[in-house]
Formats: sequence, C-alpha cells, structure tokens
Amino acid sequence: MLERLKDLRAQALEELGKVDQPRELELWRVRYLGKKSNLIQILRSLAELPLEKRREAGAQANETKRALESSLEEKARLLRAWKRKQDYSRKLFLPLLGNLKE
Repeated sequence: MLERLKDLRAQALEELGKVDQPRELELWRVRYLGKKSNLIQILRSLAELPLEKRREAGAQANETKRALESSLEEKARLLRAWKRKQDYSRKLFLPLLGNLKE
C-alpha cells in the first residue's frame, strides 16, 4: 500500500505540473482528491489492515493527501496570477494596437 501511495503521489504531481487551465485543474482535483479517487479508496481500505500497518499507511496516506491539497492550492494561485497578468496585458496593449491601425 505504501508503494501505491508513493506512485499515486508521483503521478499526481507530475500531471499537476502539466496543468495550465483552470478547467484542467478542476479535473485534476476530482481525479486525485474527489470522493471516488484512488486516494480516497486507499483511505477507506485502511480499516482492513492490521493495526501496525494501518498506522504507517494511514500516516502516509494523510501526508499524501495534505501534499496534494497544498500543491493544488499553489497551482490555483499560480493560475490566478497568470490570468491576472494576461488580463492586465490585454488592457494595456489592446488600446495601443487600436491606435496603430489608424
């Protein structure tokens, strides 16, 4: 189970690095943190493990979830900043382009 968590985290973070649109970010969130995600399934299956393994796997699963949530928040912040920059550039340069056509 620990290996599954490690692989899941690596795959999720790799895919998050490729996200460049808010819609893609929401799809990523649902895939990795949604109610039917592999991570949630792993968390639910912890009850089936022996106590000692449950503690270790539970701690790792919670750490993975926190890391993914933190990465999601950071990516959302970066996408919002990028969008504001794009909007600002448009407001600044579009009037200038209009003057060039005259």
